Amino acid sequence: MIYCRYTSANIVYSATVNESFPIIAMKLDIKAFALALGLLWTAAIFIMALLDMSLGFGSEWVALVGTVYKGYGPNLQGAFIGMPWAFIDAFIGGLVFAWLYNKLAKQ
Repeated sequence: MIYCRYTSANIVYSATVNESFPIIAMKLDIKAFALALGLLWTAAIFIMALLDMSLGFGSEWVALVGTVYKGYGPNLQGAFIGMPWAFIDAFIGGLVFAWLYNKLAKQ
């Protein structure tokens, strides 16, 4: 048995771990995480525009996102205009998130 003890922000964490399962800090692949997040958010933006166009579902949300992504709206042209905006936005957000996670996981 391994006994682990570390402190963070004046809180002491303790755990007893079986030796066959060591505690390892997981690292994220920054580019892969950013790409996955960018693709998922792009698909969500496109699907929401189509749902608003065909069923009127989520029209307030599409209008709100359209204030940030210029040209995005509840039509086919607006859906395609919003896709690059969404990809760039989520890709950069994913890069920052994964980088920050990896920096904090090392500690």
